[in-house]
Amino acid sequence: MRTEMRTSRLIVVAALLMLAAPAMAEPAPSMPFVIDGYVHEFCGDPCNGTWVQITNASVSWDAENSSDSNYYRLVLDSSNVSADNVLRFDASGCFRSKTIEYTVAAGEIRDGGFTEEIE
Repeated sequence: MRTEMRTSRLIVVAALLMLAAPAMAEPAPSMPFVIDGYVHEFCGDPCNGTWVQITNASVSWDAENSSDSNYYRLVLDSSNVSADNVLRFDASGCFRSKTIEYTVAAGEIRDGGFTEEIE
């Protein structure tokens, strides 16, 4: 009787593990990852209509912006960015160009993005 109960319990545990295994193996769903900020001239004034390109490794994206504002925004998929990635920001406008680098933190991945001011 005890052997039958142990065998039954083992079968139940094995069945539960088999059901849980595919769920544990599935990758996490992708989430939106937002990078935004403002572009300023060297004196601190807004630089409206600035073109901002953000590059991660060999993939680049153009951020959305407006000719009436110095605000830029890029919405990526969380699968495009990982913690410790070094992003390169290239900004052109107001008679100058600027390149900066930014290292993505693990907390920013969890939070779904970050804000970076370009001056």
